[in-house]
Amino acid sequence: MNILLGKGEIEGRYIYPFIWEQNIDKDRFQLWKRDLEESARKVVAERENKEREQKQWQDILRTINEFLSAYSYDKYTQLSEEVKNLKNELYKYKNQLDEKQRENLSIDEELNEHQNKMKDLERESNYIGRKIERALEYFEKDKIIGGLNNQLLRKNEELDIVKKEIMLNEKDRKMKEDIVQDIKYKIGSINNQISNIFEEPTYKEVKDFKALYKDINKDSILKEREHIKDLLSEKQKDRPEIERQLKEIEKNKERDQVQLERKYVGASYPIDEDAEYPYNGKALIQGLLVDIKRFKEEIKKIYPDLRKKEKYYDKKINIYEERKKDFLKEFEEIRYFSQPLPIIKKQLLQEKVKLDEKQRYLESNYYRLKEELEDVKNNIQSLEIRNGKYEFLSEGIEEVILLTDIKQSLPYNRKEIIAKILDEMESLTKDLDNHNESVDIERNQFIQFLNANVRDIRLREMAISGIRNKTNFEEVLEWKENMDKTLNRVIRIHEKNMMEHDKELNQFIQYLYTYLFTLADEIRSIPKNTRVKIDDSWKEIFKIQVPGWDEEEGKEEIRKYVDWMASRLESDEFLDDEGKEDQGKIKKTVETWLQSKQLLNIIMGGKEIKVKCRKVTNDGRISSMYYSWESSNQWSGGEKWSKNMALFLGILNYVAEKTQHILSNQKRHRTVILDNPFGKASSDHVLSPVFFIAEQLGFQFIALTAHGEGRFIRDYFPIVYSCKLRPAATGNTSILSKEKNINYAFFKDNDPMVIERIGDKEQLSIFDM
Repeated sequence: MNILLGKGEIEGRYIYPFIWEQNIDKDRFQLWKRDLEESARKVVAERENKEREQKQWQDILRTINEFLSAYSYDKYTQLSEEVKNLKNELYKYKNQLDEKQRENLSIDEELNEHQNKMKDLERESNYIGRKIERALEYFEKDKIIGGLNNQLLRKNEELDIVKKEIMLNEKDRKMKEDIVQDIKYKIGSINNQISNIFEEPTYKEVKDFKALYKDINKDSILKEREHIKDLLSEKQKDRPEIERQLKEIEKNKERDQVQLERKYVGASYPIDEDAEYPYNGKALIQGLLVDIKRFKEEIKKIYPDLRKKEKYYDKKINIYEERKKDFLKEFEEIRYFSQPLPIIKKQLLQEKVKLDEKQRYLESNYYRLKEELEDVKNNIQSLEIRNGKYEFLSEGIEEVILLTDIKQSLPYNRKEIIAKILDEMESLTKDLDNHNESVDIERNQFIQFLNANVRDIRLREMAISGIRNKTNFEEVLEWKENMDKTLNRVIRIHEKNMMEHDKELNQFIQYLYTYLFTLADEIRSIPKNTRVKIDDSWKEIFKIQVPGWDEEEGKEEIRKYVDWMASRLESDEFLDDEGKEDQGKIKKTVETWLQSKQLLNIIMGGKEIKVKCRKVTNDGRISSMYYSWESSNQWSGGEKWSKNMALFLGILNYVAEKTQHILSNQKRHRTVILDNPFGKASSDHVLSPVFFIAEQLGFQFIALTAHGEGRFIRDYFPIVYSCKLRPAATGNTSILSKEKNINYAFFKDNDPMVIERIGDKEQLSIFDM
């Protein structure tokens, strides 16, 4: 123990390996050599295997690096998307191919069916073609006969028209003969009027003069002649006579005007008021009166027949309207024929014959169809009964066209065909139920898989709702395609997030590693701050051995530790009562996990930081050999205090420098308050290094101690306050008094400027001012 503590001396002696003693025997030595050679061979073989394995891994690493350099992540994602798109297109085209193949089979069946129909139709076409030829011949002959009949009817109509024209011409000839006779009569009347004019004296008076044509009648001319004659004979009437005549003429005019208006109202013919009165007006009026009388007599003869015809027409038009109403109730419109009525009548008779034949045919098929209808109703009823179980008549069931042979056999063997189809349907329904059960099982397994493995609630619920609600296979395929797109998009986003997270994690790990590496170096450098000067050389009191580590292994350990932290944070341990993350607890726990002590322990692999220290001897020397911290704890009380205080000051200085930047512009710029620190430390060789280190680091000690005033107190503390209790006058209490002792010689030798600052200063009383 004294040797470990550095107090004793080591005796010189030799130590031999234990194996030497055993190998003195030659046989055992040979056996040992063989075992050693065998072990060496095994080690060499194992080394060669490891070298080959290393080479393989190096080749794999080189191949991976070449692959990653040739195919980056972006290119990989692009190719992955292309592969997925091509797989989707392949799957889609495969489905389309299957569908097209089914369509081809259906088309082939339909083609065979249509070919058989074509053969049947060709036979029917040949048979119908022969009938058509005969029908065309019949229609051609019937057309010729119809054309001849039409020509005959047209000729008869033309003959009737000619007869009517002849009758009209006869009537016109008679009418013109009457007109000629009337004109001759009028000409004779006019000749008589002309002869009478020639015999008149007035004409004889003016016949030798040139005629002048004016728009006035004969009476006006005669009146004007009389007036002129009066003027010539200078015969004048007196004024009263003229006024009387004028009034009489006005009265006559008014009377004649009234009579004229009455004649207008009672006239049988329209009157043209703008017509000019002819010079022979009286003669024309006389002739027109004769004509009117004659025409009235003729009208009286025609009028009874006209009334009869009108009554007959009214009767017929009423009948026509009634028949038309009845006709429109039964038919849509009246058809107007362009052909002659006899031909139309013949066509109607032919049509009636056809309709009678069709009626007989319909009546003959009515009972047969009625029986078939009863059979169909019975089969429909049986199908409706079976529909209650299988629901094949619902709207969601697609219709299927029956095959030709089934169509042909159905009218004759309806019940057996339906029974066979129902049996097949029942078998298919059983298979479908079994398939549905397996689908339900797979669906439930899929839902369980989602609940167990998918953490994203929104994605899980979307997948579960889709697989539950999609019942149609096409809808499931569409849903699968959409889910594939969603998952691919989520995977891409997650991969990008993982890359970003990995970058951030690597950066965070790099920060932690750099911090721990720096921290380890700084811990190693703490002993430099606790150096002491012995003679002309400096010696470090402590040696702090921080275990080293490989950079990659250290980062890997940090990564594992971070992953462990993340897994712990995801557990239910950090959830509150409402199921939400407890941020306060998480923050507190993470701060604990990221303490330097924890991180150093992780990166060092559980190895400990070892502290060794040198011992200060009684003569003030420092041993050249370092002692372990465990052995140093066996030293004396003062020596333990010395080495503990030295390490404490070094660590305190390191923490202070990390907390804030220190500008040491004074010799002592920091203070350490110690509460009874010395214990058994009173020797100069244990106190001197501590105070030397404190001075080098700028620390000022303030010690509270119960030691009596001794030499080491005066040497290291130039200012000492002694506090003592003295009893009060009453005797019940004590009063604390203090005494201050200043070692002025110490300050004069070490720091004279301090003497000016350490004088006492007392506060004046308010009553002494």
